Amino acid sequence: MHPQPPLVRLGNLFPNRAVYAKCEFLAPAGCFKIRGAMHLLQRLTADGRKPDLVVPSSGNTAVGAAVAARMFGFRMTGVVPQTIAKAKDDKLQSLGVELVKIAGGGNELLKRAKELAEEKGGYFVHPHLDPLWTDGYQAIAREIQQALPECRSIVFPLGGGGLLMGLSEHLRKQKSSVR
Repeated sequence: MHPQPPLVRLGNLFPNRAVYAKCEFLAPAGCFKIRGAMHLLQRLTADGRKPDLVVPSSGNTAVGAAVAARMFGFRMTGVVPQTIAKAKDDKLQSLGVELVKIAGGGNELLKRAKELAEEKGGYFVHPHLDPLWTDGYQAIAREIQQALPECRSIVFPLGGGGLLMGLSEHLRKQKSSVR
């Protein structure tokens, strides 16, 4: 991937504590999701596979996957809600993503994406359960531990659970005391 997004000390907010933010919004796709996509595509490429990707998303997962897909020369279909933000829609189209818009979100997106992948012979990307995707997030924990070896806690947002799986897998393998 490009240079690591930096860790920035939040001294103004927490003057008496060493609290840092990992600026994943500075990643090429504007979010951490590109890490999962890059890891997945590196693995598929190493295995000599180049299937079309089918990605269910309400926005950021698809953008991360689309940026990585373009870098690796993969084609991608994004299964998105009809209510997707115009900025995300425009961004995905500019990256050459074929968009399939459906009513609903969450489980409906996952179900339709899985069906489409089967119909097309593509690769269904489950952004929360596919270890080829979630293992890409391990790099975030590794970078934090390298930069802040005394780190005792990592706080992160919880959505579908993919980030949790990747971070905790790295910490488990390292036998880390980080909570």
